[in-house]
Amino acid sequence: MMITSKTLETTVREFWEALGRQDYDTVKSFFTDNAVIYWPNTNEKFTVENYIHVNKTYPGTWDFAFESLKIFDSQALSVVRILSRDRKESLRAISLFGFTDGRISELTEYFAMDEEVPLWRQSSNKNQ
Repeated sequence: MMITSKTLETTVREFWEALGRQDYDTVKSFFTDNAVIYWPNTNEKFTVENYIHVNKTYPGTWDFAFESLKIFDSQALSVVRILSRDRKESLRAISLFGFTDGRISELTEYFAMDEEVPLWRQSSNKNQ
């Protein structure tokens, strides 16, 4: 099978859709057997099994809103907004995917909480 940027784009979008549905068997199917997942914000490294377990046991119920996707050779970069169902918490997942034969072999995810503009910066913020 020829791996194209469209194939990688479809894989990333379907990965996020499956994660949003909490369809962990499908999520697992996107990874190679020896894939590694990194969360640099908390200095964690997971196997696929550990990653699935963490997502299954993560507190709360969450919705995902796809915001951006860029493909670079055999890598993809996605930005996804993650919202708690009660809408009290919101964050972004910035995820860098590495692929081997069309499956995810490495995933590095950075998480950034959504928050208000700090007071000291409000006067210079052009979005206000």
